Amino acid sequence: MRSGPDGRPDPAGSHATVRWDLIVKVVEAHADAVWVKLYVQRWLEAPLQLPDGTLQKRDRGPQGSAASPVLANLFMHYAFDMWLARTYPGVQFELYADDAVVHCVTERQAREVLTTLGNRMEEA
Repeated sequence: MRSGPDGRPDPAGSHATVRWDLIVKVVEAHADAVWVKLYVQRWLEAPLQLPDGTLQKRDRGPQGSAASPVLANLFMHYAFDMWLARTYPGVQFELYADDAVVHCVTERQAREVLTTLGNRMEEA
């Protein structure tokens, strides 16, 4: 999971750094149609074509398509939303596009949540 310009975790804007096999797993949980998984997997596995025409294999999802934000939201539902609700049930939060706001009661709690969240995003 990538960090923002301030060095803190940037969970919602990190879909390009998430392992594609985890995204496929999330799609499988939500899509009954086999072709949906097939096309998402093909899209994720497609090599990157460099300016000189050579192809570069990748294991992380591409950015810039209409599917990227949808897949990122699906993944973040499990990696962030459900995890935070389970780990810190009293902490409220919202996601805004590529930002998250986590409402903590004290500065100590905020620092603990930030540290734990950073560790969680490294796992994802």
